Amino acid sequence: MISLLRYYHWTKFTIIYEEEWRSVAVSLKEQADKNNMTVLDKEVKDKHKCCEHQLECCMSSYWYHVVAETRNRTRS
Repeated sequence: MISLLRYYHWTKFTIIYEEEWRSVAVSLKEQADKNNMTVLDKEVKDKHKCCEHQLECCMSSYWYHVVAETRNRTRS
């Protein structure tokens, strides 16, 4: 992943991940730090659990706002 980002000259990106993927996100962030990249991260709720309990995070508008928020923070 880091090689691909470097190839396209991306130096800042956001990782959106669910709790069970935290170790992968941490590892990716560590590798990015070693390559002088800026990484923002956003842990989101597990969509399946949200839908099982009919929570707000099951609605598509929740995910739209997550992506919009991270897009705005990454590009600032």
